[in-house]
Amino acid sequence: MPRPKRHDGVAHERQRKLAALLVLVNLLVGSISITIVLATDWNLELTRSEWICIAILVAISWINLLIAAGFIGWAVDLALSMLPDSIGASEVPPDAGLLERGRMAFYYVGVWANLFALGFIIEVTGGLAESPFVALLIAFVLTGQQLSRFRTQSGLLYASGLLTVALMIALEPLSTRPADLAPHELTIAVVILALAAGGLLNFIEKPQNYLVEKHVKQPSRARIYQDGRSVWRVTLLEKVYRQDSVIFTRAEAGLSVDGEFPDGFKERFELLLDKMAEDAGWATLKPTWPDRCSASFVVKLEEQ
Repeated sequence: MPRPKRHDGVAHERQRKLAALLVLVNLLVGSISITIVLATDWNLELTRSEWICIAILVAISWINLLIAAGFIGWAVDLALSMLPDSIGASEVPPDAGLLERGRMAFYYVGVWANLFALGFIIEVTGGLAESPFVALLIAFVLTGQQLSRFRTQSGLLYASGLLTVALMIALEPLSTRPADLAPHELTIAVVILALAAGGLLNFIEKPQNYLVEKHVKQPSRARIYQDGRSVWRVTLLEKVYRQDSVIFTRAEAGLSVDGEFPDGFKERFELLLDKMAEDAGWATLKPTWPDRCSASFVVKLEEQ
């Protein structure tokens, strides 16, 4: 029996965008940091071995992130479009098959290598106590957790952050330290970048509050899947954000909520609940309704 997919098209789309964003954030932070280091003439005093380790980790991270972001397909299509008698970009990207099979591996390897590279840079530029890049490590882990869709990915990133810090503490006696502390300007710039990048990414990723939206966009896709018990489920999505199913129309319920439940409202929900319980193999559920209807309320469900 083939192993069921653990990720869907939404995950692929999000990770493609997040991989590209992580590369861009690397370029932004790296370019600003290098500019400040050169302008202040701060001597990092890194050994050749340390430079090589940093270069290897960054290369592994960027190569995998660029693959996960679809850079190969984009580059091939760009090259083909520049040839004589070009037919333009292909309808199916040349790397579609590769990404369908292995995008998650490329993405996770890229993220982990990026995290370890950051930890290594922190260690050789002053350690957890004196490096100007500590704020980036904290922002990396906490922002990544917020952007993770499921608890498993969030937990893995959290554990990876703890592992990185533990390795930094364990290897601290082996690393070199710059003779001078980091420039004041660099520390301030890194804190601002960590706050700005992490906050902006989290803000962009948050869905709309449908309780206050005057116009709710129609769903752009439906995710249909089997859960761990092989029960089929469906989630409506607008872009990558979940939309809840409709159980009662505005015409049936009326335009205002005056404290009384609309006729047929409870019956409609209870019928749906009974059907779901039967299909999912749940015990029979009895809803406990609040005394009054409002624009938003919770119905407790108890086994009968």
